[in-house]
Amino acid sequence: MRSSRQAGLWSVRQSSLYDLLGRSLRPQWSAAPQHRFRRHSRACVPTKSFLSPIKLTPGSNCMAFSDDNGGFAFSCDDAKMSICASTWNTRLSQIARISGPIAIMTGSLPDLEYISQIVSKRPRDMFIIANTRAEVEARSLKLRFPAVRIALHRNSNAKVVLVAPDTVWVSSSDFGKTTQIESAVGLHSSVVYNKTLESLFNRVWAEATELK
Repeated sequence: MRSSRQAGLWSVRQSSLYDLLGRSLRPQWSAAPQHRFRRHSRACVPTKSFLSPIKLTPGSNCMAFSDDNGGFAFSCDDAKMSICASTWNTRLSQIARISGPIAIMTGSLPDLEYISQIVSKRPRDMFIIANTRAEVEARSLKLRFPAVRIALHRNSNAKVVLVAPDTVWVSSSDFGKTTQIESAVGLHSSVVYNKTLESLFNRVWAEATELK
């Protein structure tokens, strides 16, 4: 427990810090009439931490993206934010009906049985780049599906799936099964598909080592 003098010094230092940063940054804590905080065990617990949606008014200025060394700007009329429930299996459930190539970038290859269920729907014209740390899983997958082309890159960590002619998925999870809370963005855009294929996938594939 802090002495009353220590508690007083801590309170002064905290107030000075918030004065320097701006009082608008001062957190809102629940308080009993004589205290700033509601004590829970040994921690101070804020009573509210929810963010409210921002409503833009007509004429509001939004910073626009532009092409630069870090990427390219684009507009898309058909996009989806995938939250929690969606999986790679559901996102790629219709690949058997697709005739064009499928390009996959991932760091690891978690759960080969799960991945095999997806790949087996159309085990051809599929290209996978994985990190070199997933070599064991990649070689096992290659043995199961010899027609699938797999390459390893020591720095691969992107989680991107490109399905011709115009589908792009960018996810927080590696290609495979996950038990974590994940999110992904899906796009239908031939422009984004082609630019991502050329500027990201093909470039990394050229630097990777293909398994034979």
